[in-house]
Amino acid sequence: MNFELTDRQKAIQAKAKTFAADVVKPRLGEMEQEDRFPNAIRDGMTEHGLWGLPYDGEYRGGGYGYVGYALAMEEISKQSVAVGATLSVHTLAAAAIFHYGTEEQKRKYLPAC
Repeated sequence: MNFELTDRQKAIQAKAKTFAADVVKPRLGEMEQEDRFPNAIRDGMTEHGLWGLPYDGEYRGGGYGYVGYALAMEEISKQSVAVGATLSVHTLAAAAIFHYGTEEQKRKYLPAC
């Protein structure tokens, strides 16, 4: 069994690490002081394709599977457990639709996730 990461998995890991260092880390003080989740982080996660990582591209997901998702979670959580938890909860909610929803529900709700 091969336990090496694929090039695609390494790429999403590097992208998440860069995002966490460049976008999340500089806003940690703001998050703490204002007790809120900055729009810049939410929007940055959208721009970097970090929402929906494990889901198929036909639903506007990243198609990275759960290994790619876990790698991104790890890198983001190194900078902020709160941001990692936000990504985790979002992905968990979408998972219910992805795994148990009808095709109509998947096409309606997953692209927005």
